[in-house]
Amino acid sequence: MTVLPVPRIEAGNPYALRRAIDNRSGPVLCTGLMDGWRAGTAWSPDELRGRHGERSVTALVDLPDTGVLFPQDQHPSAPRI
Repeated sequence: MTVLPVPRIEAGNPYALRRAIDNRSGPVLCTGLMDGWRAGTAWSPDELRGRHGERSVTALVDLPDTGVLFPQDQHPSAPRI
């Protein structure tokens, strides 16, 4: 599997974000986009379990933090819970 680095940009304002997207031909990691979102502090495992505990979800773990994992490289490693 080949993992390529993904450039990071601080998404401080929409114009800088637009320029960064327009100047890229591949993925870009935008940091700071959700800093003010309530979900960042309000969502806890217990709260989510209470509201959505009956739903099945697929979780990806151990993803690369400096690159891209393409769908064709994803493989299930554990049964669904």
